[in-house]
Amino acid sequence: MTAVATARAPALSTATKATATLEALLAPYARLAEDERLPARAYAVLRKAIRELRLLPGQLVLEQDVATALGISRTPIREAMVLLQAEGLGQLIPRHGFAVAPVSPHDLREVNQIMFGLEGVAVALAAEHASPEGMAALEASVVAQERALETDDVLAWAEADERFHHLIAELSGNARLAQLIVSFDNLQHRARLLTIRLRPRPVASTTEHRAVMTAIQRGDAEQARAFHQAHFQRGRAEILRVLEAMTPGIAGTEATPPAHEGAKQ
Repeated sequence: MTAVATARAPALSTATKATATLEALLAPYARLAEDERLPARAYAVLRKAIRELRLLPGQLVLEQDVATALGISRTPIREAMVLLQAEGLGQLIPRHGFAVAPVSPHDLREVNQIMFGLEGVAVALAAEHASPEGMAALEASVVAQERALETDDVLAWAEADERFHHLIAELSGNARLAQLIVSFDNLQHRARLLTIRLRPRPVASTTEHRAVMTAIQRGDAEQARAFHQAHFQRGRAEILRVLEAMTPGIAGTEATPPAHEGAKQ
């Protein structure tokens, strides 16, 4: 009886699988900042992947895996990771890699306390300084939220929601204030995405956004600020309740991230 050898495909190593998975996760952002220096490009790709939960809270990524996935050397990757650590998006762990920052209720409470004041000032200033072009962009972001609700596209809604809040910061006319708001928004943005499918449909938030926008449009700084702060307190309390109920998943990998391709609630 003749033994017949069965050909087998070589098994992929764990490291190869990890690199392939990481490459797939970063693929949607691979063309970001292509004209920039390599550290800036690596920073832009990793920052976007962390903010959009392609890289989950608590996830550990290796410099070499990222370098291979992006097709560049490790040195620019490390420079990018240093910048991300300074921004509070993760922590470099010697000889282990980069740990994506967790999304914890404690940290979110602290950031909320800061953002409550910063965004309140921005809304009042926007009512005093907003240009017609700026108001048109703000209106478009609210309309985009309303349309996303009609189709139950929560990810499109989240994108329009982010644009609404960033536009208010820009319309304040205070560049330093806008920069502060964007820097503190990293944690809030990830918390919103992490909990968005576990919260009620954002009908109330969209209605509140239109009320804030209308007050800004009228130039009523006091009412715009009052509307915004009521919205802020309600919305952030809702997110915190869900986040607290997600333990231990809030640290990262146990939590289910939102789908990224054509996802709808």
